[in-house]
Amino acid sequence: MALSEKPIDVIWAERFYGTPPPIAPHYDAALARELRQMLARDGCLRDFYRSPAWRKLRKKVLEEAHGESIAELYEAPAKYVPADTVHHVLRANVSSGYALSEWALDKHTGMIVRNLIPLSHYAHNVVHERVGFTREPQTSVALTPERW
Repeated sequence: MALSEKPIDVIWAERFYGTPPPIAPHYDAALARELRQMLARDGCLRDFYRSPAWRKLRKKVLEEAHGESIAELYEAPAKYVPADTVHHVLRANVSSGYALSEWALDKHTGMIVRNLIPLSHYAHNVVHERVGFTREPQTSVALTPERW
């Protein structure tokens, strides 16, 4: 697969997370079944994203990246843009058993990929190719006040 054929979120994840674990992560069939039932019942995964397990994992992923969006870090390394979203590279409604895994086995490529990446709201919309959103990219935030 050529670099340009990879989805942008996979490119970002590969750039910042390096070598995946040598053994494929466990696919949680019980979690997959629960999320499929939730989707059928509610039409969304709102309850999953409100669960203590997800909130704990989300906090861990954001802390590991020091609260920084890797999309903007990839595009402009000197610019700090805070991450406010943790994105599933393998969508939670498709690869449900990996919804609580930082790494996952991509069944299409047979490769272990980084599954959870911190993104800004804007970058998350870019990844999902959402049109019509009005939020502009967040400007960089000064880490310390300029004193001259």
